Amino acid sequence: MKDCAEKFYNYFFNARTVLNSPRLAWIDYAKGLTIILVVYHHSYLTLTNAGVHVNSWLINANVLVYSFRMPMFFILSGLFIERGLQKRGVKKYIKYRIRYLLYPYILWTSIQLTTKLFFSQYMISPWGLKGYLFIFYQPNATAQFWYLITLFNTALLFVILSSLFNLNPKYQFILGILLYMASPFLSFNSMIQDTTRFYGYLVFGVLISKFILSKDNFRLYSSVRLFVPLLLLMIFSQYYLFKHQYLYLLEVNVNIEHSSFNSIIIHFWGMLKFIGIVIIGCAFVLNSCALFQRLGKATFIRIIGFHSLYIYIMHVIICVGIRILLVNLLHYENAFVILPLQIFCGMVGSVMIYNICKRLHLNFLFEYDVAELKIFFFKIRSGLQLQNA
Repeated sequence: MKDCAEKFYNYFFNARTVLNSPRLAWIDYAKGLTIILVVYHHSYLTLTNAGVHVNSWLINANVLVYSFRMPMFFILSGLFIERGLQKRGVKKYIKYRIRYLLYPYILWTSIQLTTKLFFSQYMISPWGLKGYLFIFYQPNATAQFWYLITLFNTALLFVILSSLFNLNPKYQFILGILLYMASPFLSFNSMIQDTTRFYGYLVFGVLISKFILSKDNFRLYSSVRLFVPLLLLMIFSQYYLFKHQYLYLLEVNVNIEHSSFNSIIIHFWGMLKFIGIVIIGCAFVLNSCALFQRLGKATFIRIIGFHSLYIYIMHVIICVGIRILLVNLLHYENAFVILPLQIFCGMVGSVMIYNICKRLHLNFLFEYDVAELKIFFFKIRSGLQLQNA
């Protein structure tokens, strides 16, 4: 029985490979915790958008974890950019980003939009065929995949400024703050606005990378003594944000016509406070995940983090499928039951689907792989020939 469970775990979750990987465990732990928060947020949205009553406790929980979850991904990505450039060079690094970010962004946004069109009676699809055009200039209109294209754009901007203009990351961070301050004025285009909102976080990751990735400093930022003050700061900052929820909106929009000089200054000060709250949240997650690595506990979170990109790509389709089945077909609307089920299935289902696809040589669904595409189309052609024979 134990052997069967282990084989199941290794086959569908790639557990042996992940847990024996030389990768930094705390990075996967951080990605794991962050993707859980992302799946929670999107599961919550699938219910509220469908008109399901959600208890105030669940609404408040969503507010409390909202601020730092996406910046965390950009900071983690920034940690490895310079290493990636040294390893691959500029051209190969850009191709690498196209393969793992731009390609799945276009493919899976198209898949999700098509799914919405086919199941329009159960899913909100206000744009129709026009949504396919939004892929290339208005990604926020196409749901959660804005993150993939924004991560690609921010990394590309960093590479261009570093390689072509030889701009020091310190100056790029200053530029990132200025771009962040400009982001409320760029709401007319979400691709530009999202790049300006998150570029500073990516560069912040670059700036701290040498310190964070140094083995000599691991004991410092994985210290139990650091955990308690960070926890207190985390609680205080999130409570402050909960009481001042308007801070969430400051980086998204500003009414220029009805704004005075003083109101703009107050607006910018609020944005700076929001950045501080985000950094505290990310520091707490970093310390907690470093402690996980030291203790070797909660290894399933590490497995989830290893597969975070694939969970991000697929979880919404799975969560919406659960909602359609329970709410629209079975008329069951208990959010306390549906939400945990969506989160569990969204994460576990995505990991299992990815590993099955990988074993069936369908990896081209998640990265641009010419060899596997050729194999796939060869099998289809061979099957059609046998059918027509």
